[in-house]
Amino acid sequence: MLSSFFEAFKSFDVNKLKPFLKMAIQRIQIATNKKTAAVKITQREIASLLAQQKDEKAAIKVESIIREDSTIEAYGILELVCELLHERARLIASEKECPDDLKSAVVTLIWSANRADIPELQEVKKQFAKKFGREFIERAEKDEDRLVNERVAHKLSIRPPSAAIVEKYLREIARSNNVGWTPLEQPSQLSLDQKAFASTPPPTGVSVAMGPASGFGHLYTAPGAPGRAEGGAEGGGEGGTSMPIAHAVSSSTHLGPDSGAGKADVPPAFQPPPPFPPLPTASAAPPTDEALHVSHPSAPAELAEPGGEGAGRGGGRGGGRGGRPCTTSPFRRAPTRGSRRPHRPWGVRG
Repeated sequence: MLSSFFEAFKSFDVNKLKPFLKMAIQRIQIATNKKTAAVKITQREIASLLAQQKDEKAAIKVESIIREDSTIEAYGILELVCELLHERARLIASEKECPDDLKSAVVTLIWSANRADIPELQEVKKQFAKKFGREFIERAEKDEDRLVNERVAHKLSIRPPSAAIVEKYLREIARSNNVGWTPLEQPSQLSLDQKAFASTPPPTGVSVAMGPASGFGHLYTAPGAPGRAEGGAEGGGEGGTSMPIAHAVSSSTHLGPDSGAGKADVPPAFQPPPPFPPLPTASAAPPTDEALHVSHPSAPAELAEPGGEGAGRGGGRGGGRGGRPCTTSPFRRAPTRGSRRPHRPWGVRG
């Protein structure tokens, strides 16, 4: 608090102005290199979107490239202004008022301090405020005297780019990346002269595919509907936009019982599915005891007959001398004798 209070009473120092101008130049160069690298990456992303016919998303992303181009262009002019003021800093310090030949450069730098992402320009503006007064700074921030560089004012403005320049950028990106791209033909009420200045309209979703996750977009569009100017979008025929199924059926074929058109007139995609066969109503009979007996053709006859001579030997563990039927059905299992070990006291063996 106290430091800012005493800072207001400090006088202009040219030894602080020159280092801040030099650091602003270096900052502009670093920012320019970063923005240029980011633009190259974004161009590849837009080329991929154009290859996938996602024109609306590509048009939105290309605005960032246009803005970065404008910012870099304005930074180049500001770098030259900082170089000029750095070389004539002694002249500024010797004059009580701002020299006429430097007034446009000083006003441009003050106006750009709040719009360019260069922190050092704020320090330069503070030094100019101490030298020329607060009223001079306020007039420069509002550009009341129309002294700001017109190119810098245009490139650092927040106005979106026109639809014409957006389309030109998209065509150039598609050409430089060898993408065969044709713009969508969207109905517009603007003339060619108005398109040159009007911004890109909000997206309508015409480039968004139907059924993107399942890939069943053809279920929502009618065959032969108009789509793109060349080649057509998903579900469209040779040239045309997609048409909903309900609208296509109602406009082409009447499916009512009074119509003269038969089933042959209805496209196969709109035929109703055949009825399901009726379910059986009779219940299955429960299995009998004879069905539970296993009689394999290769098994001996005495294994299948209860009470046979070898029934005890082949009827399972503990079948007994008299024999039991061989019941190996998965539904139930006949109890066997001797399957559990007799209880023996603790410590007694065998």
